[in-house]
Amino acid sequence: MKVLLTLHLVAAVFLVGPLIASGMTGLRALRTGDAAAARLTSRMTTLYSWLSLLVAIFGLAMVQGRNRGFHISFSETWIQVSIALYVVALVLSLLLVAPTLSAAARGLDAGEAIGSLRARAGASAGVVALLYLAILVLMVYRP
Repeated sequence: MKVLLTLHLVAAVFLVGPLIASGMTGLRALRTGDAAAARLTSRMTTLYSWLSLLVAIFGLAMVQGRNRGFHISFSETWIQVSIALYVVALVLSLLLVAPTLSAAARGLDAGEAIGSLRARAGASAGVVALLYLAILVLMVYRP
């Protein structure tokens, strides 16, 4: 159990942290008009989103139920809410943040105005960061 917890925490720090940072870095690239950096952060967001599945896998492996002598069960509300929030964050990252950064990079290359794309990328990246923050709070406080 301690090994799984360690893997879960290490993966969260080294995979979810860069995922959140890539969204914010992408916003900086859009603000400065750097299409290459926006493309790179779009790819980073996609990569770290998929790699964040490792965090979920290690977390789910720890939830083995009280009938097996463990402390955590899928019947606990904070586990269910955390899973739901993670799925929403993953979907937003893959289907909104990364594609929006990529579309904005194409717009920058074409010399188009990207104000609405920049706003969409900012809002969606911010929501993803808040979802992960909510998951963190649930993991720590286990209401």
